Amino acid sequence: MSVSKVPIIWCDNSSMVSVTENPTHHTKMKHVEIDHHFVREKILAGSLQVNLVPSTQQIADVLTKPITPKLFSNFRHALRVLTSKEFCNSKDKQAEGMLE
Repeated sequence: MSVSKVPIIWCDNSSMVSVTENPTHHTKMKHVEIDHHFVREKILAGSLQVNLVPSTQQIADVLTKPITPKLFSNFRHALRVLTSKEFCNSKDKQAEGMLE
């Protein structure tokens, strides 16, 4: 038996998450892109879920926004991107392990 999971879109815009969940907000929005209506229909049908993620945990920001050096470092580590020094050190440690 296969278990079907509803895809989740993680969004750091709390207003947008609110609009997707609350139909009364939806009626107040006059000029909304077609894709937002599409997403909302999928949410109402139960085939998509939108959740809020704090901006401090939105890893995609490292690719799209100017961020602080601390956040950059956190996101880089979360994505497992190594500096050249870290990469060389890890290669050295692997080589040492092979020699033993």
